[in-house]
Amino acid sequence: MEFVLQQQAQYWAQFNAHQAEFRAHSEEFRARNAEIQARQEKFEEGLAAHDKRLAKAERLLVRGAKILAKQRESQQNFDRKMEALIDAQIRGEESTRELRAIVQALIDSQRKSGNGHS
Repeated sequence: MEFVLQQQAQYWAQFNAHQAEFRAHSEEFRARNAEIQARQEKFEEGLAAHDKRLAKAERLLVRGAKILAKQRESQQNFDRKMEALIDAQIRGEESTRELRAIVQALIDSQRKSGNGHS
């Protein structure tokens, strides 16, 4: 009987030791879990800040694209107007040459005819 009591006492001693070890591991696990949760929260906060910066960058890109499109349209409009102005200048120069030729022909014809004088 004493042997059974010794075995029982030894069993409970080992059980209590294992239970204490289990509690220590459980506490360690809880501490690590808390640390992981804190890191995860910090990561998520950083991710949220990153998402805000990314959204702001997207808005800036969209705004920049709109500005570039308006600028391109303005440049095309300017180019069309400039081409029209150049065409008008060329037509004006051609008209001036034609007018000079007509005036010169008139002057030449007046000189040849003498216009009653000479």
